[in-house]
Amino acid sequence: MTLTTSYNIDYLQFSANDKKYRWLCTDDYDVINPLPYYTQGMRYDNGIRVYTGNVRSLDKSLYVLDGQTCVRNQDILPGLLQAVAKTGNISRMDIAMTSNANLISVAYDNPDLVQVRDKWRDVTAICGADYALETVYYGSLKRRGRSGLARIYDKARELGLDASINLYRAEIELRRDDARIALAMINKGVSLADVLASFFGVAHPKWQSAAGSARPHKLSDYASSQMRDDVEIRRWMWWLLEQVAPTIAKVKYYDHMTGQSNYDRLMRAVETKLRAIKQKNIIK
Repeated sequence: MTLTTSYNIDYLQFSANDKKYRWLCTDDYDVINPLPYYTQGMRYDNGIRVYTGNVRSLDKSLYVLDGQTCVRNQDILPGLLQAVAKTGNISRMDIAMTSNANLISVAYDNPDLVQVRDKWRDVTAICGADYALETVYYGSLKRRGRSGLARIYDKARELGLDASINLYRAEIELRRDDARIALAMINKGVSLADVLASFFGVAHPKWQSAAGSARPHKLSDYASSQMRDDVEIRRWMWWLLEQVAPTIAKVKYYDHMTGQSNYDRLMRAVETKLRAIKQKNIIK
């Protein structure tokens, strides 16, 4: 059997100002049901779906391209990705590897297959009526809207093809910062094979045989300074909410019971530190 493997962007979702992306919209469209928080939905002849009327940002629309739409519009996809990086806000990108190598057996033999993503440590296996392994999910299905996930599945079984046909797929569903990092990688010329390898982090002979020359990159090299700052802030906030806030609550309750002013002293100290930080930034 000759080994064949292909890669494609399987889903793209971003929000942007309508005026900058009118070139995506053809003359003809069908009205479709809107997504939550939006009042109107349209599907254009090129397959692109556009949702408008979000009260939180009336000047922006949500653009959605599923896998088939990405394939239909692959000639404009490179330019679109460059435009989204400059004037849009990407919220989801899926990247898929399709191969006739039995990736399901790789997943079965290696339950800890995805090693580079802490948020994808949870593993869920789905079997068919004949108890054959059909899909393996890496990551929390409950938190996929925030954290994304990865999955390997038997594409031939999903399509109802003959059992003799070997067709398997590995996908990464990237959300928020992960989607932004993948977008930056692609726009800098990193291949889809390398992007997927960077998130999957798989070291297995059969996998590497299917993936060919794909090599993982260090994801932090493609994160913007703003993304790195956001990650640092989230870490601080976790520490403050989980560790510091309970202690402050105890201090405030103690003051309430005893008439002391320890909490007020703490707030004055915070204000003093804040003024010092502001002054330091002004001097810089």
